[in-house]
Amino acid sequence: MTVAATEVTVVDSPQAIAEALRQSQEPLVKAISGQARVGARTLWGSTAEAFAHPMTAVLQGDYMGLLRAVGRPVDGLLEQTADGYRRRTCCLWVTLPEAEPCSTCCVLRESCAA
Repeated sequence: MTVAATEVTVVDSPQAIAEALRQSQEPLVKAISGQARVGARTLWGSTAEAFAHPMTAVLQGDYMGLLRAVGRPVDGLLEQTADGYRRRTCCLWVTLPEAEPCSTCCVLRESCAA
């Protein structure tokens, strides 16, 4: 699947980000979840990680604070660890042949809530 933006808006509030998620991601989550046997929580976990990863690799931002401020459905889907973060939902790599686990894998750790 390819997704492209037709418009880019810069926002500076968690409420605006939450609204943008509802408008842009929620229809995708519903469509994918309806077509494939993938739960919405799992898909929102991927969205939460998409917020966090750049803020650990590029910006060094408070991604956990941002996720908390944005709220549902992305809050609570990552947990902070000593070396970064870990997903609380599976990215489903275990369903792919010959795939390696991601560095934030919850399946290989005790606290997975997928």
